[in-house]
Amino acid sequence: MQKIIVIVKRQAAIAIEINQVDSAGPATKKRGIVVRSASEHDEINRILSNQKLVELARKTDQVNPKQKEVTPSGLSRKLRE
Repeated sequence: MQKIIVIVKRQAAIAIEINQVDSAGPATKKRGIVVRSASEHDEINRILSNQKLVELARKTDQVNPKQKEVTPSGLSRKLRE
């Protein structure tokens, strides 16, 4: 969870930040996906499960150099905290 600061046209609020973690636990990205509402979560989920996006990610894997992968167990551990 993170607090969203007050901006001229938006009041202070809280949000959920989804970020990958490595096997030791720290976040692997500087900034994750920020979810501010259930409807925003549903839309992000719809976008991320789009088959064309899945295919594009696989093709990107074929082109980009291999990097250290994030383990699902690291993500699960952070969700339990």
